Amino acid sequence: MIIPFFLSQEGCPHRCIYCDGKKLAGEEEEISPALFRKKVELFLQFNKREKPLFIAFYGGNFTGLKRERQEELLGLALPYIEAGLVEGIRISTRPDYIEEDTLSLLKDCGVRTVEVGVQSMDDNVLSLSQRGYKASNVLNAVKLLKLWGFEVGVHLMVGLPGESASSFSRTVKEIVDLKPHTVRLHPTVVFAGTELAQWYLAGCYQPLTLEQAIYACRYALREFTLAGISVIRLGLQTNEEMRKPGAVIGGPYHPTLGALVEESIFLDMAQYLLAQLGRAINKVSFSFSPRDESFFRGKGNRNLWSLRKKFPFLEISLSPDKEIRRGSLVLNTPMEMRCLTKRDFFQWEKKTFAEKGHKTSSIL
Repeated sequence: MIIPFFLSQEGCPHRCIYCDGKKLAGEEEEISPALFRKKVELFLQFNKREKPLFIAFYGGNFTGLKRERQEELLGLALPYIEAGLVEGIRISTRPDYIEEDTLSLLKDCGVRTVEVGVQSMDDNVLSLSQRGYKASNVLNAVKLLKLWGFEVGVHLMVGLPGESASSFSRTVKEIVDLKPHTVRLHPTVVFAGTELAQWYLAGCYQPLTLEQAIYACRYALREFTLAGISVIRLGLQTNEEMRKPGAVIGGPYHPTLGALVEESIFLDMAQYLLAQLGRAINKVSFSFSPRDESFFRGKGNRNLWSLRKKFPFLEISLSPDKEIRRGSLVLNTPMEMRCLTKRDFFQWEKKTFAEKGHKTSSIL
């Protein structure tokens, strides 16, 4: 469980083309010692499941802060770590602000995880997005963080200016090769008041459609899953600022993008299992983790209706089972039971696409 504190653009050397820190992080919060303690102790009080707790400083460039500010924030969290109430600290930062002396401070003060805002591994895309660094900075940063024993997270975006399907595919491959511990991925959204909004309104930038964003995120999820890299978020974390009328003027913004991706996967997993049945079967049941039921059904039961339309000769029923692991789907028939994990399905899908000669241009 994360106790988040947002440093709205603190430490950032400049503003990237797509960035509106307030909309991304929500209302700016003051991090005073009193308010810090109040928020942490509230989380401690309601952590009924006794999950490991981490204090996180997000929304800015932590290692770009002045050293005194870094020490101040880390010092607020350290007593909770020393008391065994919190496991450690997570921070977000840029790849060009990671140096040995800074890492020494982070290590001494209980930082466990460093999440790096990579966004792309294409130098042209990084330049157009005004990120201010190159892919080589990312390579060096991730290697250095791993050398120091930090858990490394990577933030990626899809649909940035100048990005093609092939360059996004290369970004995914290069991140797989770097082997971070986790990845967060979201499509590029056009926020009012950003330079990207000016490009968009002038017709100089075309964002992805929602369908393209779902497909691209699903592609990346498949590649990272098969590489053993955990994808901890798909899509932006929605907040009140984003919900305000006119805040988002373009792009594939959706409050539950990750759920849409999962729905598409479960639908295809179900179709894969059903396609292997003989016509003699006329009744089947699907079992899955109760936590995956909404993904299997789809919004408004659209996945279920799609299956019944494609396989009209089948009577399809559902049987959630808490003993089944998340990401697995079990097909029960009067004669047999077949189980398919998401990972096994991804392996089959990747092999099938390769055999059919699918090109990376079909990603976006």
